[in-house]
Amino acid sequence: MLAPESSIAPLPATTHQEKVTIHWSGTDSGSGLKSYNIYLSTPDVKDSLWIANTTDKSAEFKGEVGRTYSFYSIAVDNVGNIETQALSPDAEISFLVATDDVYSDQRLKVYPNPASNLVHIVAASDISGMFSISDLNGKEVNHVQITETSKNQISIRDWPSGVYFWKLTNRSGSIITGKLVIIH
Repeated sequence: MLAPESSIAPLPATTHQEKVTIHWSGTDSGSGLKSYNIYLSTPDVKDSLWIANTTDKSAEFKGEVGRTYSFYSIAVDNVGNIETQALSPDAEISFLVATDDVYSDQRLKVYPNPASNLVHIVAASDISGMFSISDLNGKEVNHVQITETSKNQISIRDWPSGVYFWKLTNRSGSIITGKLVIIH
């Protein structure tokens, strides 16, 4: 007897959305498909049953920012044959912080976001001060002095992927802040 086969449809590598729709499908050359079991894994938890014995072919999944999830399906046919678990997941997705490609308030531009090699900082004529970048624990990982009409860049090529926070403390005492996502 042949076991049924199923798979999760491909997902984008990353998303800035809070939720994604997971789609799956399957075939069975014998008695026909009865149901699907959908599993997910994270770096911390492997092979966790997400949806049991469903006849649906999609469901909405809400991920946590900064987490990566892998999915696979196991189909069951009408006579009880169960698909063999694959050696690797069918699909994987990472949930990232929702960001804009460019932070801009007319006086300061920080781009690109997400970034992978360089971050550019362009200041207007009335902006000068210290521009700093900190990790999620609040530890400063880099800083640069911004002067009026300056164009700066910071190499982030060797930094770990993740979410960072930037802050510009202007000489007048005002503070501008934002988020930066680094992906390698």
